Amino acid sequence: MTRIVLTGFRGSGKTTVGKLLSLKLNLPFIDTDTLIEEERGMSVSDIFEEFGEEDFRLTESSVISELPPGDCILSTGGGVILDHENVRVLRENSLVFFLNITPEESVRRITGSERPPLTSLPLDHEVAVIMKDRMPAYLRSSDFCIDGERGPEKVSDEIAGIVESGDLTTQGRELLQKFFKNSMMPSEAERILALDAVGERKAFNLCAISGNPCMHSKSPAIYRKIFENYGISGFYTYMEAADFGEIIRTAEISGMRGLSITIPFKEDAVDFMSEISPDAAAIGAVNTAVNFCGRFYGFNTDWIGIAEPLKSSFKNAGESIKGKSAVVVGAGGAARAAVYALIVLGFDVTVLNRNEKKAAELAESFECRSGGLNEIHSCVFDVIINATPVGMNRSGGSVVPESVLREGMRVFDLVYTPADTKLLKMAEKKGCIPISGTEMFVHQAVEQFFLMFGFRPEEEFIREAML
Repeated sequence: MTRIVLTGFRGSGKTTVGKLLSLKLNLPFIDTDTLIEEERGMSVSDIFEEFGEEDFRLTESSVISELPPGDCILSTGGGVILDHENVRVLRENSLVFFLNITPEESVRRITGSERPPLTSLPLDHEVAVIMKDRMPAYLRSSDFCIDGERGPEKVSDEIAGIVESGDLTTQGRELLQKFFKNSMMPSEAERILALDAVGERKAFNLCAISGNPCMHSKSPAIYRKIFENYGISGFYTYMEAADFGEIIRTAEISGMRGLSITIPFKEDAVDFMSEISPDAAAIGAVNTAVNFCGRFYGFNTDWIGIAEPLKSSFKNAGESIKGKSAVVVGAGGAARAAVYALIVLGFDVTVLNRNEKKAAELAESFECRSGGLNEIHSCVFDVIINATPVGMNRSGGSVVPESVLREGMRVFDLVYTPADTKLLKMAEKKGCIPISGTEMFVHQAVEQFFLMFGFRPEEEFIREAML
């Protein structure tokens, strides 16, 4: 058994369902609003009226941080998931269920209640606006999405069934077992781990790295360490296939939680998502797919993995990015993410590539300059980003010649295996400021995990997990 956390908007039935589950599973029931009222010695309505929502949220976070250990049924406030630290605490050694209802049903259920309004809008408008704003947080911070409109008895029965027997259907379990038996795996030990995970009758989040090839990926080992460290009920493995369609169909039917998507499927994945983020649409690639209530949503976190280390580099040096120039070497998927990140940050961007036509096509997408790789000798840049695979796996190569490097220039190599590429060694020798591809991996992984589970793991923990 484990702690069962119920989240959802006002009127979703968290308290009623929680009390029923308490009886069905023979576990104590805890309501965070009740704990808040006991701590403050006044009702939630009075706290809002006298001190405001911000004061209430502070007490709410305090109560959550001091929750007693042990298995229980926990009903939370409707806005608790807005604080990432709350989500981290609630997810630890827990299963989180989101009770999903429509705005119209919420209005019907809460009309006439004593709960204070959160805005000056009419109730129906307030509910629609706030629910839309909070929905992404509800979805990423919960393990399971439950239809909360079917009545508390049916809802509690469904949750109890998932807790006791797991959420995989017979079809989903058989499909996953077939995939893992027949697909490439880095070892037979890994195959057995995957088969054992889907064979168990328990509730958990199943995730995977998907690509062709992807057996070299460090993501499974890193995610498993994150799961263990933060008490997440999950298993992360490998899904390699010649066709991304096979992977996503397996994921959809079995109800997998998320996929990290790598070469060559990032562009293909766009067409398989129910919806994609604006960033993914602009870049034309999806590297993160998350299952929200039975539909896969696509995101791109690669660009964040590039933007964050660059921002930190300039900030730590007390320098402004304004007016700075950058060159991206390459014209593939990683280059698109790099160009997007640089433009968002405000750099003046040039794309250089051996194939000038591809460079021009990429540059045209983002309205920046382009040229052939030979032009790197005649231009001066503040930042150079290697977005090609040259230098990977200790090949010793560098697409950027040492002669163009100058003191103080930022040199960012997106290759992260090895961490000390030839380009970065040359950059350090010439007095440049090197930025390793490890930093890209760390920052994109932090954001990817946030999209899948609702809070950001510590960057340093991921760096250590990569060793």
